[in-house]
Amino acid sequence: MEEATFLTRFARSITISHRRDTFWASRSVAERALSNEHLRVVWNSVVEEILGHDGAVAGARLRDV
Repeated sequence: MEEATFLTRFARSITISHRRDTFWASRSVAERALSNEHLRVVWNSVVEEILGHDGAVAGARLRDV
C-alpha cells in the first residue's frame, strides 16, 4: 500500500489488483491509499497477463477470483 501510494508521485494512475475484499495493511495506511485520487483498487482479482508494446508495460489483464 505504501509503495503504491509512493508511485502515484510518478504515474498518472496506479491500479492495485487485490485477491480479497479487504486489506491487511494497517487502517491508517489503507485509508491513505484509498483516499488517493490517483490510486484505484480492483477487489477480488488477480493478474492474468501483462500487456505491452516494444518492451513497455501498457496494462494488465485481470481475472476475478
